[in-house]
Amino acid sequence: MRTLVLFFLAFFAAGAKHGMSNNYEPASNAVQILQNKYFDKLLGYYTEADFWENMEAAHAVVDYMYRSGNHSFLKDLEHFFTIHPEGICLLPEGYDDRGWAVATYIRAYELTSNHEYLQRGKHSFQIITRNRHSFAAQYIFDEIDKHAWNSWCGGGYCWGTDTCVPPKHNKEPYKNAITNELGMFNAAKLHQHLNNDTDYLGKALRILAWFNESGMMGSNGLINDGLDNGVNGTNCRNNEETTWTYNQGVIIGALATLYNSTKDGKYLDMAVKILDGVVALMRNTNGCLLEIGGIHNRDGQGFKGIFIQHLGLLLDSDDISMALREKYIQLVCQSATSLLSNAKTPGGKFGAQWQGPVNATDGDKATNTGMVPQYSALMLLTIAGANNCSLS
Repeated sequence: MRTLVLFFLAFFAAGAKHGMSNNYEPASNAVQILQNKYFDKLLGYYTEADFWENMEAAHAVVDYMYRSGNHSFLKDLEHFFTIHPEGICLLPEGYDDRGWAVATYIRAYELTSNHEYLQRGKHSFQIITRNRHSFAAQYIFDEIDKHAWNSWCGGGYCWGTDTCVPPKHNKEPYKNAITNELGMFNAAKLHQHLNNDTDYLGKALRILAWFNESGMMGSNGLINDGLDNGVNGTNCRNNEETTWTYNQGVIIGALATLYNSTKDGKYLDMAVKILDGVVALMRNTNGCLLEIGGIHNRDGQGFKGIFIQHLGLLLDSDDISMALREKYIQLVCQSATSLLSNAKTPGGKFGAQWQGPVNATDGDKATNTGMVPQYSALMLLTIAGANNCSLS
C-alpha cells in the first residue's frame, strides 16, 4: 500500500510538469481504443501479444501520459507493472526483448519519479509465477550486460540467450543492430538518472564504439538488421538485410540521450546522418514514413511507431538547427496526416500501413488493425501532438 501511495503522489508531481492541449486529441482517441479494446484490466496485460509487444504498448501509453499531461490511464499502468498472470513476467530469451522492458521501466520512472522502476535491488528480483513482480530497469540491464556481451565479432551484445556462444538449440550466433542500440539507449538513460554515474555512460560509449566499427551502417546512412557472423565469427560483415525503421529510430534516441549528457556535437551529427537517409529513402511522395522492407508479421507492424517515438527525443533538444527541426517535424506531421486520412477505421482503430489502405479486421498483415498497429499509431500521434502538428 505504501508503494502505491508513493506512486500516486509522484504522479501528481509529474502532472504539474506538463499540460494537456488540443494537439493531443488524436493521440487521446488512439490511447482510449488501445486501453479499452486490448488491455485486460483484470489480468493487467495486453491480450494477444507477447512480452516485447506488451512492453512497447505500455511504453506508448507512458510516453503519451508524460508528454500530454493526461494521466487517465495511470491506474492501468500501475496494474501492468505490478500484477501479471503466470508466465508473462518471466524474462524471455531475447536480449532485445529484455531491452524493451528496460526502456519502458525507465520511461515509467521519468513519468512518476518512482525509483522502484529504476533501481529495485538485485536481491528483490525474482522469477515470479503470480501476483507481484520485481523487475526494474537497472537490474535487468545489468543482467543483459553481464551475459550478452562477448568477443564474437569483436564485442557487442548477442541477440538472445540462444544466439550467444556457444549457441543453444542449434541456432547460429547472431549480433544484430536492435539489441545493441537498446543497450546503448538504456545505458545512456541510466547514466542520466543515477547520481555521479560514470559506469553506465562508459557502457553506452563502449557499445557505440563497437557499433561504429561493426559495419552495420551503410553508405546511405541507414542501418541494416545485423552481421553475417561467418565461421567462428571471423567474417563479421554487414549482412545486407533489411533496414527496418526501428533500427534507425532507437539509435537516434540513444544519440540524442548521449548528446544531452555530454553536449558533444558528434552524437547529433551521427543522428542527422541517419535521419537524412530516412528522409531520402523511407518516405512516399506524400512524405509518409514507409517500411521499405514491407510489413510481414505482427512485429513489423510496430516498427515505424518506435522510430517516431525515438525521433521525438531528438526533437526535444533545443540544439538542433531550425532547418533540420522543420524537416524532421514535417516527416512526423505528414506521416500523422496520412495515418488519419488513409489508415483509420470509422471505429478509431489504425492499420499498420500508414499510407493505407486499412482493413478493419485485426490480424498480422500490413493493412490489418490490431493492438500493435494501435500502439504504433499512438506513438506517432503523441509525437505529432508534442510538435504542434495541425491534424484537424
